Amino acid sequence: MIHQKIGLVGHEISYSLSQALHIWTAGSLGIEGACYEIMDVHPDAFQNLKALVVEKQITALNITTPYKRTIKEVLGKGRGFTAGSCNVAWQSPSDQNWKFADTDGEGFIRALKKAGVDLGSIQQWAFLGCGGVVHSVLQRVLADEKLARVVHIFARSWKSLVEGGVQQELLSSWGAEVHFHPFSPTALLEYLKDHSGVFLTQATPLPHQGEAMELFAEVACSQVSSFAGFMEMTYAGFSALENRLRSKGKLPTVTGIAMLVEQALLAQQIWWGKQADAQKLLEYMNRKLNELVPSTLR
Repeated sequence: MIHQKIGLVGHEISYSLSQALHIWTAGSLGIEGACYEIMDVHPDAFQNLKALVVEKQITALNITTPYKRTIKEVLGKGRGFTAGSCNVAWQSPSDQNWKFADTDGEGFIRALKKAGVDLGSIQQWAFLGCGGVVHSVLQRVLADEKLARVVHIFARSWKSLVEGGVQQELLSSWGAEVHFHPFSPTALLEYLKDHSGVFLTQATPLPHQGEAMELFAEVACSQVSSFAGFMEMTYAGFSALENRLRSKGKLPTVTGIAMLVEQALLAQQIWWGKQADAQKLLEYMNRKLNELVPSTLR
């Protein structure tokens, strides 16, 4: 079955590039009648999502913030069916039940490999921000015993994450060593001074520009020897932090667009049984980003 009507479910997601990505791919693959709808669903209406999907005759989905960890509860079989995050769903043609997968984590790993990141050199994973995509990435990373199992998360809501049991979940599910820090340049500096082999991921849109980002960039560049690599996950691209780390020479840097493309290719294989040409899709999405991102963010 080729799924023609696909939706992206999230809230406050007007920034998404997924629609452009999948519509371009459908055209390149000759999939006629394909449509991809942005479905901005308020949390108060989320429990009615299943009825909305039926009404729109949508049979496949991407899922983004803030529903990656709760989508199964609404489309699946109840609370016992909710373990883990997912960003892809599709309706089985045989029994009409929904199936779920996470391609974010594998997309993250594939993007790193294509950028030349030596996964074996990574001793610790550090994230600026702790959204749903971070949970998805950690599901994949920590499931591989060959990869580093030490995680540092810098988040504004880090206290609530600990109190809410996220730290314990990571520890019990994957046996990871997890540390939460306040989201500040000072905390990042102290961390980088004492650690090496760090792969740092900017997973929040908050410090794209302005004083906050400049402070993070200054701190990170002062400790560049601590890094095994860096990813700008949020598509702003060309951020102060990414550009300044890239200017240091040999440090591998990975764009969020690269991860977006890799996870999308995996989703396309699920929905359509085929996928776009990876290089051509990446080139298209970089052109699209250049059109959309203001020059002040580059």
